[in-house]
Amino acid sequence: MTSRLRFSQVGNNTTNRYTKELCTFLLWASVCSVVVAEDFVPFVIPAKPNPDSAIAATSAKPIDADSDRLIADGHFYRGGQRVRLWGVNLSFGANFPKHEDAPYVAARLAAAGVNAVRCHHMDTARWPRGIWNAEDGKTISAEALDRLDFFIDQLARRGIYVNVNLHVGRAHSEYLGLPKTNRQYDKVYNIFTPALIEAQKQYARELLTHINKYRKVRYADDPAVAIVEITNENSFFMWDGDKALRALQPYYADVLQGKFNAWLRQQYGADANNVALFADGQAPEEVLDRMRFLAETEKAHFDDMRKFIKNELGCKALVTGTIVFGPLGLYAQSDMDFIDTHAYWQHPRFPGRPWDSNNWIVEQRAMTDYPQEATLFRLAAQRLWDKPFTVSEYNHPAPLDSQAECVPMIASFAAAQDWDGVWLYAYSHGTDSWDREVLSGYFDVDTNPGKWGFMRAGAAIFRDSAIGHLNRFGFFGLAKSSEDILTSLARLHDKDGRDMLAALAAKADIRWQDALRMGVAVTLRGRTGFRERPALPPAKPEWSLEKGKGLYVVQGHGASVYVGHADRFEEATRGQICISAPRYLALTVTALDQKWLDKSQKILITACGRCENTGMKFSEDRRTVGTNWGSPPVQIEAVEGSLRLDGRWICRALGPDGLPKHDVVVSTEAGQSLLKLSAEHKTMWYLLTRAANAGEQR
Repeated sequence: MTSRLRFSQVGNNTTNRYTKELCTFLLWASVCSVVVAEDFVPFVIPAKPNPDSAIAATSAKPIDADSDRLIADGHFYRGGQRVRLWGVNLSFGANFPKHEDAPYVAARLAAAGVNAVRCHHMDTARWPRGIWNAEDGKTISAEALDRLDFFIDQLARRGIYVNVNLHVGRAHSEYLGLPKTNRQYDKVYNIFTPALIEAQKQYARELLTHINKYRKVRYADDPAVAIVEITNENSFFMWDGDKALRALQPYYADVLQGKFNAWLRQQYGADANNVALFADGQAPEEVLDRMRFLAETEKAHFDDMRKFIKNELGCKALVTGTIVFGPLGLYAQSDMDFIDTHAYWQHPRFPGRPWDSNNWIVEQRAMTDYPQEATLFRLAAQRLWDKPFTVSEYNHPAPLDSQAECVPMIASFAAAQDWDGVWLYAYSHGTDSWDREVLSGYFDVDTNPGKWGFMRAGAAIFRDSAIGHLNRFGFFGLAKSSEDILTSLARLHDKDGRDMLAALAAKADIRWQDALRMGVAVTLRGRTGFRERPALPPAKPEWSLEKGKGLYVVQGHGASVYVGHADRFEEATRGQICISAPRYLALTVTALDQKWLDKSQKILITACGRCENTGMKFSEDRRTVGTNWGSPPVQIEAVEGSLRLDGRWICRALGPDGLPKHDVVVSTEAGQSLLKLSAEHKTMWYLLTRAANAGEQR
């Protein structure tokens, strides 16, 4: 299954027979009317899924037997069959729903096509926001563990795998009586400090050897607990790692300096003592020594933790360490079971105090307008050849006007690059607020129709491969084969820092545009080459930019994605789609029966512009709402346009519960159906079913 991406003027390329047939079948526009009004309509997707929803995904087989275990062999597999993970994060109290809530939370996830959750920030707080005992903060809360047990069982019954994060927010130093670190969550410090490492191992031992009383099996043996992540976003080479290392508290600085001295003696002999890890005016060779030492120390830590989890605890889950932080960070993760990374487009910035809810900024920039800065290409450059590759945190935060681009773009790009897992951050942060009807913050997607409303389409696109992978893959060496690998990587890291895309450009002349034409991965040594992949007739995705207005289009055999400015659609798609409102939108066309679009009997059109709460109060530049997030119900900017489809179709506008609200008039002429999307339908979901005969056509 293939797709082809190109950054060019859309529509100037010769099409093959497959593309012509797909375009003829798919969509072409009728005459557009001019709509100036901004049509917001309430669209609250209910917390409890309706079992009769017309678009609900079929739950995967329950995860019970050893044959259901997730394994890694270049990609993820279950029972010999390829598996892609389409998931969400659960943060803080969201990991511990009440027993009465857990079944419908799990059912809602499954109905949207989710087959994996990432249990994140469990270890950060005391009960009820976290797993630790509310009284002493030192022992695991029995109630938290009981709720987690039950929730895992409910997820597994619906074929949803669990990714357990061991260390995210725990500051063990506080409870061990160690000197206070000057890093939140003991990050960086707990990579090299023996007491902190032992505390992490003890927590892993208590959690992973715990027997789930509802599944009658240790977490370590449960095939539903598919992944164990050692630590979240934690590395010597993280965003401000160098600054943190220079400012280590004395106790910890002595520990690391002692390790450095021992490393120098091993490298250069007994006389190589008392060399400062950091000092002014260090020679280039001394800087390279420091970087090599840090990379080896970090890799040794993650390899040791993986060995402890796998061998001493007997855990059968796949293990990853942390996300990729540049060439040396990738080296440290190179012996994990798979490679993971994170990205956010326009993450909130806090000019004053970190995470100040009243003083923050989100820049109003649509990613389609800035392909040269797009997170997608930087993610692609972090993939290690022959290892499964996942993105376990991704989002375009609220209240971006363009946030509806998030799910369609990551799902289609990940499918084209043939990645193995994507988790949105986050489903929810709360324990008991599942029935909210408002956007509750930058990241929660459970009540955000601009994202959650696209999850079912995203599952078809990525999980079910309705958009295939590219038919050519390139792998490019970062280190010279003639040079010591760490020395070569350290030179590269010293030059370009964490920027793996810059590293690819320097080593292999690979630019961001190349990631639109072929799958991209790196190797740590000099091995470079290309591999052709067996393919269905190629699909035709493209990304164009005209006068600063972007349009991202991906057409696959079973789905198509269109994201960008409305006034670009008609010309750029050769009249396939005409949109009159809103100004910016995302639109997907997905077969729900896992067939090719021209053979499908059931197609979902998902379309949405902006997404806001009622009464949100933006600043004049729309970069913040401060604490003025508004009130329920959450609303979407409905799409106005007209589409013509080959064949005879019945169309129904769906309500937020996935049930048909009313029929949408479809006119038929010369074997084609004319469909008009309209705000009057008050929906973002249109379900098309192929008419059995002319008598059924309305």
